[in-house]
Amino acid sequence: MHSSGLILLCIGVLIFVIGQIWYAVTIYQRSLLATILSFIVPMAAITITYRNWQLLKKPYWVCLLGYVCIFSGAMIANSFRH
Repeated sequence: MHSSGLILLCIGVLIFVIGQIWYAVTIYQRSLLATILSFIVPMAAITITYRNWQLLKKPYWVCLLGYVCIFSGAMIANSFRH
């Protein structure tokens, strides 16, 4: 594994975890049931995010940034395997 890809992958995981915690705390402030449902039922998370977009858009974009970093880091690390 190439070290720059691994570093980007680790940064992406960290950013994603921060976004997920932020998302959970924000939802928990609204409803405990919504928090539990958003982590158990995937469609509930999409519905909750859609209905509370103004409240959840920042944690959503942080999680998406984490996904992009994870994907990019994995692609960079994998490209140097051959």
